Amino acid sequence: ADINSNANNPVIGLRSFSDDPEMTGLLVSAMIRGMAEQNVIACAKHFPGADPYEYRDSHFCTASYAQSLTYWEQTQMPQFQACIDVGIDSIMIGHKTFRAVDDTRVNGALLPCTLSYKVITELLKDRMGFEGVVLTDDVAMKALTAIYEPKKLYVELLRAGNDMILGPVTLDYIDVVEQAVLSGDLPESRIDDACRRVLALKERYGLLEHKTLVPPTEEEREAVRENIRAVSRDVAERGMTMTANRQNLIPLNRETVKKVKLVYIGYSDDCEKNLQCAVEEFACHGAECDYQVGFRPEDNATLKDYDLIVYATFIGMHMPPGGRAFYGDKCLMMRHIMTACVEKSVGVSFGDPDIYFNYFTAAPTFVNCYSYTPENVIAFVKGLYGEIPFGTHAPFPLNPITRNNNVY
Repeated sequence: ADINSNANNPVIGLRSFSDDPEMTGLLVSAMIRGMAEQNVIACAKHFPGADPYEYRDSHFCTASYAQSLTYWEQTQMPQFQACIDVGIDSIMIGHKTFRAVDDTRVNGALLPCTLSYKVITELLKDRMGFEGVVLTDDVAMKALTAIYEPKKLYVELLRAGNDMILGPVTLDYIDVVEQAVLSGDLPESRIDDACRRVLALKERYGLLEHKTLVPPTEEEREAVRENIRAVSRDVAERGMTMTANRQNLIPLNRETVKKVKLVYIGYSDDCEKNLQCAVEEFACHGAECDYQVGFRPEDNATLKDYDLIVYATFIGMHMPPGGRAFYGDKCLMMRHIMTACVEKSVGVSFGDPDIYFNYFTAAPTFVNCYSYTPENVIAFVKGLYGEIPFGTHAPFPLNPITRNNNVY
């Protein structure tokens, strides 16, 4: 439910539906309803939402929501209120600070929302009326471990109003919580409230009925897999965005494109593997495709032997950890690609849509595919030949700084 309104945010990225608050609210609500219809428990995160100017990652340091309460009420609050109104079962709390609501300090450091009674209990539960389960984000992140050592952390998380703790890092956390209750440090009523919320959720989804689970047959498993593939194909074929086609290279001419060079630069082994689907799909269109991982300056001299060069890229959630950029040798690769045979070259991102703005604005031909599933890879090749129309609408503006599509 976070709004992706910051180009530098390394954490949210593609996990956001949109940078538009109204559109985000509509899509989040639809997602929750769709999950509930399939008896899947949904969790909205990361309350209270993303700061438009924050780029720090709570895995490694303390991040913040530094805007005013009024600004939050007009932007991020409606997204979570929409979740609550549509019946969201659980909400995850983010580890950022929210000074406008809670300026409490521990050893001089502001208290993260996950440890804030004012944010969780007074704001989310009392003011916004959330009666479901409050879940922490991963408690092994530095934003929390820099505030309290683990044993005190568990107690303070529950005291703030969290009902479930995600990823306790020591095995004695239950004993620690029990001792805090027995000593009077943590009210038993707080445990009762958390327990009631969790049990109510389990009851709602039939998890307390102790039914005998019958494993699905292989035929039933394959039916589910085929349904997933069908949905994935539909999403892939309707979800690609043509960001540039300034020389009208697309659609390709099957009669003249007989030899293709496919280059992959990215941070996903799965994306690298799935690009073999592109090799096979080019073959179906009568083209021989040479596939290589990585790019060297001397490779430019070989490009004249090809009718089409495709530069496939991927940056994703924590791939690489800590940022949304190419680093080291991959960054140097980006320096050399698209400097020869540009007129017959296509760039494509199978992940972060900002790859276009950050590295390819001079490229005359570029496509955003948003995912590297086999269905997306195949749809991309079909789109190059005009068999599937590329869309022109981007869920995020092409220019993440000015928030419009003017990339210059």
